[in-house]
Amino acid sequence: MSVSRRSRPHRREQKFKLDDADEPMDLKAVAYELLASPNIASKRWID
Repeated sequence: MSVSRRSRPHRREQKFKLDDADEPMDLKAVAYELLASPNIASKRWID
């Protein structure tokens, strides 16, 4: 039985290790930057 392409992890994901990533000095600034991104969530007002 073959595994579909969608269920296999991407090569970049397999190589990424959280321990190799540097922690940002200003986490609050990172949070604001993420929230300002149009891709993070809808900015439409909810009635």
